[in-house]
Amino acid sequence: MISIFSHPYCIYCLGIQWLLMGTLYGSDSVSSDSINTFDPMCFQGERLSYHLVYQGIVAADSRIRLQNQDSLTHLTWDVKTKPLISLLFHIENRYEIVIDAKRAQLLQVHKTINQTNIQQHWRINYDWPALKARTNQSFEWPIVDGCAHILSLLYHLRGNYSNGDHVSYTLDVESHLWHATGLVEPSHETNAQYKVILSFSPVHDPQPRAWKTDLLTNRLAGTGSKLTLHFGGEPRYVPVLIQFGDQLEMRMTESRFGD
Repeated sequence: MISIFSHPYCIYCLGIQWLLMGTLYGSDSVSSDSINTFDPMCFQGERLSYHLVYQGIVAADSRIRLQNQDSLTHLTWDVKTKPLISLLFHIENRYEIVIDAKRAQLLQVHKTINQTNIQQHWRINYDWPALKARTNQSFEWPIVDGCAHILSLLYHLRGNYSNGDHVSYTLDVESHLWHATGLVEPSHETNAQYKVILSFSPVHDPQPRAWKTDLLTNRLAGTGSKLTLHFGGEPRYVPVLIQFGDQLEMRMTESRFGD
């Protein structure tokens, strides 16, 4: 009997699943002051499309969209695996964050998760006076003033940076608080002007969650993990390449601007 796992493409698919489930490690660590250039009105109606690529093979499609409505900014990230990858591990997830546009303050996170091992509808409300995050599943956890969602960094980090600038943020990754620190360097990628290499360290010792979460949320940050973002030039400094460690990346295929 011939096992499907002996086929080279199936071995590749398992590699994709393994990468998504594992934390990608690096060694950079930079302590620095924050730089915040996020003005959501500058990106109204922006739609960015990406291929999620592992070792040169496209594993998933990914799309990011920004919409401003009244005083709120909505950032939406969709991820869907390609048909062959889905045979082994299906992902069709949507993440949306809602930000107070004037204060650049995180208000809500919405998740619709449809993947092989979990289906979930999740809403998190951020109560800043109480410094608490509360979910529609009756869970809550403490937050710190000014913490952000990792998705918003795609906009916070877009601006007229100089080589050697340092950046620092505190991120809430579904009850786990992380320091994300980075350094601005020249990028040698096509259509990119500069890159920011982010390293992560815990604010507190991360405790096991009392609930099950999706793969991408669970692996967005980790001790020693590294995230590298490459940005284009003026006027919009589009994130053209996002690298998770050394083998997995999101490479932009299209950008559209306006309603």
